[in-house]
Amino acid sequence: MYLIIKRFFDILASLLALVVLSPLLIPITIGLKLTGEGYIWYFQERVGFKNKL
Repeated sequence: MYLIIKRFFDILASLLALVVLSPLLIPITIGLKLTGEGYIWYFQERVGFKNKL
């Protein structure tokens, strides 16, 4: 029962965080895209076993 309540609270808290932070994150994302100073997504090549990409 504890795990079900915890899972519900985690989902509820993450949705609440998205709703609260989205007014801040949307202008930041648009500003990054318009100024060209940075990428919206960060990409990197990952090295795996025996230095294979």
